[in-house]
Amino acid sequence: MHRSWLLFLVWAAPTVDGAQPCECASWDDAPGVLWAGCSPLVLPQIAELAAPALWFTRDEPLLLLDDATPVPTNHPCDAASESAVVYYQVTELIRRGAPLTRPEEEDPQAFAKIDNMVLKYFFYYPEDFGLGGHEHDLEAVEFHLFLERRDDCYRVRMDSAEALAHGSRWYSNLLEIRADTRFPLTVFVEEGKHGSAFDRNVDGQFTRGYDVNRQVNDAWGVRDVMGAGVLLTSAYNPEMTKSRDYAYRVLPPESSLLQVSRAGSSLQFSDEHLYRYQLRRGNRVPVCDDMGDNGEELLSMMRYHGFGEDQEPDQYNHFEANLKNAKNPQSWLSFSLRVDDELGLALVFKGLDIDQGWILPKVTASGVDASINALFSPSASRFADYYISGGLRRQFQAVEKNITIDTEDGPADVTVIEPPQWNFVTEIGLKLRARIPSKARWAVLGYQFGGVRVGVQALGFGSLDDIRLIFEIGAGAW
Repeated sequence: MHRSWLLFLVWAAPTVDGAQPCECASWDDAPGVLWAGCSPLVLPQIAELAAPALWFTRDEPLLLLDDATPVPTNHPCDAASESAVVYYQVTELIRRGAPLTRPEEEDPQAFAKIDNMVLKYFFYYPEDFGLGGHEHDLEAVEFHLFLERRDDCYRVRMDSAEALAHGSRWYSNLLEIRADTRFPLTVFVEEGKHGSAFDRNVDGQFTRGYDVNRQVNDAWGVRDVMGAGVLLTSAYNPEMTKSRDYAYRVLPPESSLLQVSRAGSSLQFSDEHLYRYQLRRGNRVPVCDDMGDNGEELLSMMRYHGFGEDQEPDQYNHFEANLKNAKNPQSWLSFSLRVDDELGLALVFKGLDIDQGWILPKVTASGVDASINALFSPSASRFADYYISGGLRRQFQAVEKNITIDTEDGPADVTVIEPPQWNFVTEIGLKLRARIPSKARWAVLGYQFGGVRVGVQALGFGSLDDIRLIFEIGAGAW
């Protein structure tokens, strides 16, 4: 029997006539089960279950201040606190039937109404240090939770987690929950900059491909060097991350609900920590007038993250949820103007994430030809990357070609007419991307990223023909 069931928590009390509480050990042994019991939980209890631990470096600037207060701190529009504060808020949910009533945390039927949801935890820091430092810093992680029922048993299961980093989801550190994930889930806090990443096995080291196991090449990682004003490279490098000491952990409130995962609680490694934080509801925090000189920037961060009392969760049924990504083309489409011999258009569609990069379908068209290609790009978010593609190109018109043939009188140059046909085509080059400032995104139809692509294209396999210089400028991550 697995350890999680050996330590099973019977949540419902016996009835007055002495009946025994129910047992749920017959449930399938899925990874990420935080709790199982005989009565449904309400949202504040679920938030308590999933609450993460935070892990700072010993050189975190906010911990080195003479008047250092526990971090993360309370939002400036919220009541002051002598302890660290973390906020939670439901930002998206797939409902089984009727919508939740507001405030969501007080809907007694929440467990019955929600199939799965995004539960977001927010961390407020008074200042961001290092490269591009500024007053106010609001960071967040998202947990995808399923609320499940079988017969008289209920359970809460975490399917995946997303650690947001520096304002774009293309940089997110994504973790698909596996059997060896330890709970409470531990979050690395980037030194000075406070971006987030996960430590799946609580070893104090960030391991790319393990602590982030989806869109690995796009993951921001933990770049502690940015707090000292250094970026180094566009790709993550292990040299960017400092190892952690257990004594610099900030733990969630003690929970009587949290079960031990099959791999065991993360606290079995060490009970050392700085302190425990207070868990508060994010949808009780108003927008106020005393947010400081950088108040507009903080307000923008609150809106971006869906934080505060005026932010309602997006509620979908299953059909609407399947359509929601289609409404956001920058998640599945990049486009650009293309110049080779003629002016044309190029479209790149979201393809297959193979961990070491993306394989993407690409279509180009101009007045004289069109092509369909498979393109490989190491990432969708680095500011500089190579790319390579191969496919078929078709001319729309017959082409005159000068060739040399052997005759009785020796070699002779002749002109032949080639009818329109498909030819194998290859292309290799460099893609440069940049995040577009919000005020300029009208120029790229609202997309976050814009960029240029410079490459060389040629026809054929063994001998290359019709070599062209390619230039593209457009919008999108690819």
